[in-house]
Amino acid sequence: MPDTLPAFEWIADGDTLRFRGMGDPSFLHPRFEIWAGTGVGFLSRTPLALALCPPSHSLDRYGPGWAWDDYPYPFQCERGAFPLYGHILQVSAKRGRGARVRVYPPFFQDSFAVDVSLLRGRPQRDEFRNRWRYHPDSEWHAFQAPFRAEGLAATLLADTLRRPVAQTGAPANASAWRRFYACPRDTLLRLMMYESDNFIADQLLVAASLARCGTPEPDCAIRYLRDTLWSARSDRPRWIDGSGLSRYNLISPRYLSETLVELWSA
Repeated sequence: MPDTLPAFEWIADGDTLRFRGMGDPSFLHPRFEIWAGTGVGFLSRTPLALALCPPSHSLDRYGPGWAWDDYPYPFQCERGAFPLYGHILQVSAKRGRGARVRVYPPFFQDSFAVDVSLLRGRPQRDEFRNRWRYHPDSEWHAFQAPFRAEGLAATLLADTLRRPVAQTGAPANASAWRRFYACPRDTLLRLMMYESDNFIADQLLVAASLARCGTPEPDCAIRYLRDTLWSARSDRPRWIDGSGLSRYNLISPRYLSETLVELWSA
């Protein structure tokens, strides 16, 4: 990947600016506000109408072997070619009946509703909808909650930019795409050295596949690394995703030892 990650590709097509995501996990992510704002500023200032194009290939929200029932937990956010806000909500603390629930991004503020049939505790999300329910007497500390991202990018981005964002196909002259670069690669990698983040790890693999192969499917980047840079290794790992959430990942102690020796010798 380049020193600075491309946030999206764009092309001026008549009176419309068409754009599509490049897998950058920092776009509108609350931990990367400085870099996320550059892309938002570019899209908000253009006089052209905005149209979000789908990726060249679809990408499943979860990797192979991920646990489907972990959908409410912040360690398993959905993947995407154009992720927004890290695909996660910031929910404020609540102290008893009558206290207001505050949510960021505010687009989801009305997605929280009282349900007296539930036990007291944190809000519970419907698996396939962005709808959370909680008992009115519940109390909780501030927490994070993944949201369902499929089909939501254009609507959520329009709410953020406060201007319409259409959904459309790619233009005929697809060779003229230009890339908008935003977040330095080392900014993301530095965070990963301090705190393991499954979402960022998986999205970096998605971004690498898009940059090299034009597809968000991580298999492309995995095959390239396995068959070129690490082709001489004695034990090839069974490598499925970027985060390690998949139960199909298999790697030997010998392979890890060779990797550490290689890093030390570099």
